[in-house]
Amino acid sequence: MVGGRYTHWKRDFNYNWSRYAGAPDNDAKTYSVKNSKFIPYIGITYDFMPGQSLYASYTSIYKPTLKTNADNSYLAPEVGKNYELGWKGEWMQGKLNTAVSLFQTDNTNVGVRVNVPASGNKKQTFYYVPAKERSRGADAEISGAIGANWKLFAGYTYNIRKTENHPHTEGDFANWTPKHIFRAYSSYTPPFANGKLSIGMGLSSQSKTGSKLPQGGYTVWNAGLQYRPTDNLQLGLAVNNLTDKRYYENNSNRTKNYGNFYGEPRNAVFSLKWKM
Repeated sequence: MVGGRYTHWKRDFNYNWSRYAGAPDNDAKTYSVKNSKFIPYIGITYDFMPGQSLYASYTSIYKPTLKTNADNSYLAPEVGKNYELGWKGEWMQGKLNTAVSLFQTDNTNVGVRVNVPASGNKKQTFYYVPAKERSRGADAEISGAIGANWKLFAGYTYNIRKTENHPHTEGDFANWTPKHIFRAYSSYTPPFANGKLSIGMGLSSQSKTGSKLPQGGYTVWNAGLQYRPTDNLQLGLAVNNLTDKRYYENNSNRTKNYGNFYGEPRNAVFSLKWKM
């Protein structure tokens, strides 16, 4: 499989002050920033046996930026490459599906902020310098039926990130994102209710995050109940955050007295659906 897209990006600026440096200013300043790039995509799959496939893919990355360096010049667009290698399989005549993938993303010209401390009458300022970032990890997923009345979804993601070859910053460039994430949900239809009742339970779990205010890992549990008394009517009850776990949302700007938002507390939602 081969594909691609062509991107043309342009932004126009127009500055016109009524007064500048204490005097009338009638000289409007206009200039443009523009870039163009072709983004290729290449993928290959191999069915090595019925219901089992290996695949690999590659695509490039292109992202214009308006960040400026110490000379007030615009940084070059961010460019990068993304690689993925994986396996997909189906079982029980397609009722159960599994997948495992490895991925890596390399970005260059990523603007990293550098603060300039206040000095004399000058306030603190900042500028950006280009850096290289690398993100790599693995995904694993299983979904579908694992029995006559039992369905399951489970997914795990492992991701590590690093800023490389830069004098101003090293380490994880997105440390508010957990390294490990696991989600699972299972539903069961008991045989005694003629298929009208469904009971479900799931969890969402993540490892610690190391933002400016570190947070330990946590798990949130959810449960649900659905009942279909007729072919047209469905009643549902969902209880989110069963244990009323207290945690903060993942937020890159979470610092002391700023950007701290609690995650959703325990709550219940009753629903009624009618299908014509």
